[in-house]
Amino acid sequence: MAKLYYRYGCMGSGKSIDLLKVAYNYEERGNKVLLLTADIDTRYDKKMITTRIGLNRDALVYKNDTNIYELCINLGYMPACILVDEAQFLSKKQADELGDIVDYLDIPVICYGLRADFKGNFFEGSKRLFEIADKIEEIKTICDCGKKAVWNIRLLNGQVVTEGDQIMIGDLEYKALCRKCYKERIKMERNKIIQIEVGDDSYPTNCYIIYDENKNGVVIDPGFDKNRIIKEIEDNELKIKHVILTHCHADHLGELTSICEYAKCDCIINENDKDGLEDDEKAHFTKLNITKPDLSKFKVKTVKDKDIIEIGSIQLEVINTPGHTSGCMCLFEKQTSSLFTGDTIFAQCYGRVDLKSGSFEDIKESIDKLFNRFTDVIIYPGHEDIVNIDSAKRRINLLLKIRRS
Repeated sequence: MAKLYYRYGCMGSGKSIDLLKVAYNYEERGNKVLLLTADIDTRYDKKMITTRIGLNRDALVYKNDTNIYELCINLGYMPACILVDEAQFLSKKQADELGDIVDYLDIPVICYGLRADFKGNFFEGSKRLFEIADKIEEIKTICDCGKKAVWNIRLLNGQVVTEGDQIMIGDLEYKALCRKCYKERIKMERNKIIQIEVGDDSYPTNCYIIYDENKNGVVIDPGFDKNRIIKEIEDNELKIKHVILTHCHADHLGELTSICEYAKCDCIINENDKDGLEDDEKAHFTKLNITKPDLSKFKVKTVKDKDIIEIGSIQLEVINTPGHTSGCMCLFEKQTSSLFTGDTIFAQCYGRVDLKSGSFEDIKESIDKLFNRFTDVIIYPGHEDIVNIDSAKRRINLLLKIRRS
């Protein structure tokens, strides 16, 4: 007895791969299948079902006004199964037509698609399929934090997009996240924190721009790509008051002079790392092929543990976290529970301690200091992904345990 299936999953969960696998299994046994995909999805060839791993198949395209029941009976053959990709784009009427195909033509129909849009709302097609499908199955994938992904966040040039039409494809990207990480990324957007991954693939570094409701802002760790950083400043019409360095390594300050000159602002660094601005062995300018900052072009201010850096309505608390370097520091913004950790801790590990002024004992104490104080805050590290500190704790504590043993 034929059934109507809806197999749903987040972006990147392998829905189209599963569809092509099912088609292959039918055809290997001499059965014909009908493959359908939405006309609205313009990312790839409109007449193909395409996967991110390079597998693809020809398919018939349905438009918003296509009568899928009539399309099926006019094929000239009776398919053993109908496989529908991007089924969230079906209209309510088309979803009902698929139900008619199952009930009156006794052909199984397997639909693949998203459950909800970037705001967590049903698409018309997915809503109807959840209402009428005989069997609903989830194709699972994981979030960066390791939990099951259930939300699709919308991105444009790496930045979160929280508004717009429900169906927008074009240059936009989508990423699957768990509910908690989704909330944190949305919170990051509302908190006016911009993340820019600068540098090339061999040495990517996170640069951050924070600003308040009056456009007063700071740049944290401008390692590379001054033009991208300046473009973000100009696009958001920001008034940059300081450039803050979480530590003195060259990959975090390669564009320090350029940004300070452009914004006509000073540089802030921990008192224990100021020497690194001129110390090649400590900062690794030569090794990373980065020019030393020209200290004659801007003022350098130093801060220490528990100092408060004020930028308009933003207050950043300085937390000394030596270990990666002697002057590593984190910055905590209390109102938004945001912790900028530099190279002290990352999403899945802690900073290396084998460079000049590095110390495992120091970083262990710094990590204990952070983990004992903070729960359920978002960490913005110098490299890798933004995560909740509670997710990072599990992995880092394991690494510390292995190192101690």
